[in-house]
Amino acid sequence: MKINNILWIFVILILINPVFAIEETFYEDVSGKTFYPNIEIVKLRYEPYPVKPGDYFDLWLEVQNTGEDPAEDFIITFVENYPFFLDPSEKPLREVAFIDGKQVVVFKYKVRVDERAVEEDAELKVRFKHGGIAWETQSFDISIETVSPVFYIETSTEPDRLKQGKVGKLNFKLTNSLTSVMRDITLKLDLDDLPFTPVGSSVERKIGSIASNSFGKTDFDIMPSPKAASGVYKIPLTVTYYDKSGAQYTKEDIVGVLVDDDAEFQLNLEESEVVMERQAGKVVVSISNIAESDVKFLSIELLGSDYYRVLSNPRVYIGNLEADDYETAEFDIYVRDSVRGKTPLKFLINYKDPFNEAHSDVKNIGLPIYNYFQATSFGLVEKKFSIFNLLLTLLAIFFVFRTYKEWRKQRDIEVAVKITAIKFYRYGKEKSILGYKYMKKYLNKNIKKIKKKNK
Repeated sequence: MKINNILWIFVILILINPVFAIEETFYEDVSGKTFYPNIEIVKLRYEPYPVKPGDYFDLWLEVQNTGEDPAEDFIITFVENYPFFLDPSEKPLREVAFIDGKQVVVFKYKVRVDERAVEEDAELKVRFKHGGIAWETQSFDISIETVSPVFYIETSTEPDRLKQGKVGKLNFKLTNSLTSVMRDITLKLDLDDLPFTPVGSSVERKIGSIASNSFGKTDFDIMPSPKAASGVYKIPLTVTYYDKSGAQYTKEDIVGVLVDDDAEFQLNLEESEVVMERQAGKVVVSISNIAESDVKFLSIELLGSDYYRVLSNPRVYIGNLEADDYETAEFDIYVRDSVRGKTPLKFLINYKDPFNEAHSDVKNIGLPIYNYFQATSFGLVEKKFSIFNLLLTLLAIFFVFRTYKEWRKQRDIEVAVKITAIKFYRYGKEKSILGYKYMKKYLNKNIKKIKKKNK
């Protein structure tokens, strides 16, 4: 039984062996040539090289049948996968009915690179098949390189508006928004023909490197010229840097800097017709711009007060007032009261700066006020003639005359003055009593007349 089984196995092996021999001789000859169809993508080419995020590139695929027999019903399709996508006008699937042995067929695709793609060798895929065999996938590396590391420049100054003749800071923040590292970054200001001076340093600053999605900071100390006009100045900025491959890039930009000094005014009393309380007249004040900046739409208003009343238009429009210049304004007022020899005049100043921003300021001027005797002594008002003043003058002359007569008797001026004063006192007292009696008699007489009339 065992012998029979062995014989049967031996017979089967003899029968199978010729089949394998026949199969081998059908596909290969003695020279090693392949007779069945064999499809390969033998070459890939794309332009431009390298590709860039957000751009399109042309892709050529050379497909060859390396076998001797023809390949039928060949199909190839582009596989969309990030960051590569076909243009909407392109068809991903391409078909060829027949590819002869050793024949080469070229397929072209227009491919878009996603704008968010990073700098790398990214994988591109295609699939193909022929006849009834299964799909085959083949991958290729496509080199992606950014045009340059995209970065943003943010600037600021301290203070927000640089002041003439004072040191301020010009700050820079550079943000690298892509994956490409920036190395050996140099920032250079061009201050030629501009009223700025770097303080304590040159016009260049360096930053070692800025990694992807990161930022670097630097600053300059600069001073506007004391004579610089207020306004917006454009400072040219040049930024140079290197990418990871050592390629150098240069970017030029403009930095806007505001220069302006705070407005400062000086008010002076130029003229005044009012020198005493309860007097009306004209006052003239001057307003001077003692800052480095010009102002425009300037007006000055005399505000109301318990100390005075404004009789004229309280607001005077002046307009533009340049630095180191002045204008005058005129007001009519009536002075009611004063404090320690002055009446405080309160003014409201409205204006706009060179950047058209509105401002206001309040300032006071003290109007000197005198009494009658001071005003007449200083010649501010003319002395008024009156009988009272005449009587006082005559009385003074008579007193001096009587004192002189007593001095001739006593030969002592001090004694003479005392005697004269005592006599004047007694005489005045006596006359005042007589006057009182006369006035009383006069009043009584008139009262009796009035009573008789009423009856």
